[in-house]
Amino acid sequence: MTKSIVIAIASAAALVANAPAASAADFKFSYESTSVTTEKGAERVANRLMRSVKNVCTSNGRRSLTTIIAERRCETEMMSEIVNTIEDIRLTNILVGNVRIAQN
Repeated sequence: MTKSIVIAIASAAALVANAPAASAADFKFSYESTSVTTEKGAERVANRLMRSVKNVCTSNGRRSLTTIIAERRCETEMMSEIVNTIEDIRLTNILVGNVRIAQN
């Protein structure tokens, strides 16, 4: 079964001044529920998810320190929202660990 994560990211994208235009829409991410039945599979899905979030939050062109901070805040807020919506314990545990690392 395919599971989807859809969150509104207009507020998170607003944090990044030069965010790509696509980030004004909803963030959509899909994965097969069978792909998170093992720890390795959940890690692969988590890594793919984190890359997708990073792509949405990263601005184009030259980046000032303020922009970099805004990008990190965008990533952290999006990942926190995603962690709150995911219904898989393995994937949630991996993502919670990564959100904590990113906040430090």
